[in-house]
Amino acid sequence: MVKGRIRFGARRVQIGTLVRPHALLFIGVLLSFLAWALPWGNFVPRGFPKREPVTFSGSLLLAGWYVFFFIIAWGGFRLGRRIKPSERAERVSAESYYLYFTLLAVIGVVYSYGYIALHDSQAISNGLFHQQFNEVRKVLPESAGVQTLRYASCLSGGIAIFELGRRRVRWLHLVNIALLVLATAVAARILLIIAVIVAVGLTAQHLDRKGISLRRVVVSAAIGAAALFLALTPFNYFRNAGSYRDVYGVHNPFLMNLDEVIRYLGMPFQASIAVANHVHSWPKLPSEAASGLTTYMLPTYAQPATPPAVAQAELKYRTVTTIVESQTTNSVLAATYGVFGLATLAIIGFVAFVAAILAGHASRYVSYVSIASFVIAYCFAEFWRVYAFNAGVVQFLVGATALWGIVGASVDGRASGRWVRFEESVLAPLQQRRSKRSAPPIG
Repeated sequence: MVKGRIRFGARRVQIGTLVRPHALLFIGVLLSFLAWALPWGNFVPRGFPKREPVTFSGSLLLAGWYVFFFIIAWGGFRLGRRIKPSERAERVSAESYYLYFTLLAVIGVVYSYGYIALHDSQAISNGLFHQQFNEVRKVLPESAGVQTLRYASCLSGGIAIFELGRRRVRWLHLVNIALLVLATAVAARILLIIAVIVAVGLTAQHLDRKGISLRRVVVSAAIGAAALFLALTPFNYFRNAGSYRDVYGVHNPFLMNLDEVIRYLGMPFQASIAVANHVHSWPKLPSEAASGLTTYMLPTYAQPATPPAVAQAELKYRTVTTIVESQTTNSVLAATYGVFGLATLAIIGFVAFVAAILAGHASRYVSYVSIASFVIAYCFAEFWRVYAFNAGVVQFLVGATALWGIVGASVDGRASGRWVRFEESVLAPLQQRRSKRSAPPIG
């Protein structure tokens, strides 16, 4: 499906490879290592006073850990590519999917802000005034509900970014960018990350069988990285500026964002290498392993409360490394090894393998079912930091995408043609402009 290629001498490299699970796993680990290893100076509070020492045994275990999951991601993806796509799902148009994601996002975002206004009328104004908008999302229930639909904004927003990147400025695309910004403000930055991955993946599809220069790709990647950093700067400022001023004495918004990025990337590697250096002193199969299965195998919305012993085991890394107590460090290796010991390779490896198979299967679709592949790939992109395979947001996005692949092909017949008329009334201006320019449809 993803066959856009870069000309590099006599060789051709698939652009779509960049958004496959194993590639994003490698990129994420590399960025985390660089943020941890590079000498940033005293002006960047990284969350730990000094780097953990690099030992031979620790480095060997850490390298083995990531090589193992790289093979799992690569092998599972290739296996999933062998599964034949559903012809029914392929009949759902890109326009239908785009409108479906947009409707979910509108309902979720409007409901979320309405809920916040009703339950804490001062939360939004206080969050903006004190630059601590991160506190606003705590007003929303953590359980599944109508507010969960706001997560769809990263899918409609990713499509909008892709369309705007093709210089197609339309009101619907701008609406979806606004929905993405509003949803991210009361959710988490992962929505923005997923939207970027979706946009890159759709771009690779668009460049199917087209040869483009390596120079153009490098320049585009650099511009995209700079744009992402600039986009995150005001977002981080309104969410965390109050804390940066009070705790670290940082007042420059760009420096705040740089600090956030370096700490976000580097601290998990600090915890991972500390655990790798000390695994010899931990039991091979901790007593919490059995109770930890429900925490890591079941979706977050279907599991009981995390057992205290498991929660404590996830933080065991703090006994072997120096990380600021106020910082929440997410490291899959550090957390899962404390719970499962060596068995973590089998347990987490099984989950990752199934996820990679699903990503590989979804990648075969020409329709927007393929977006599910990019969502799953996000889980591997942040595997150096957080275990996201069973996260509610991921389950919802994959489930919502698959659902429309099943229902979308017949929804108009059941709605007596009303869905097509509604689709045409919203998307007709886009289609008319495209027909005048002989442009391909969305996606």
